Amino acid sequence: MNPGSGEPQPYPRRTDSDAPADLGGQEDLMAKAKDTVTVRLPGENRAVSWSGGTFAGDSELVARAQGLASIAEQVEVAPPGGYATAGADSRQGAMVAMLGAARGRGIVVEDDPELWDGIIDTADPDSGGDIIH
Repeated sequence: MNPGSGEPQPYPRRTDSDAPADLGGQEDLMAKAKDTVTVRLPGENRAVSWSGGTFAGDSELVARAQGLASIAEQVEVAPPGGYATAGADSRQGAMVAMLGAARGRGIVVEDDPELWDGIIDTADPDSGGDIIH
């Protein structure tokens, strides 16, 4: 590539040994991931996400999730009997609302055990986890 030839130029890269391994981009992505949660419907090109109090994605799923969150509906998310409250002010509440919107067919994309705190009791590993009612 010749400078000034109109060809696209590669981004400049630091080659010195003092260059940081990460200039913050990856950390920003990881921080953002901790503020979001996504539920998708397997076998369909439909998903709904929540970030910072706002639902986005498939319009039907968004409307259902917002409706469940607005009335703080109790949704069964870990059958049998694992109920939690839908909401729009926390990741867990949003996850519950989106799973309710998916009507039992949703899969949570994030692998984050904190999302399930208080819904599934994993104190007894032999039982596979008892559901908290």
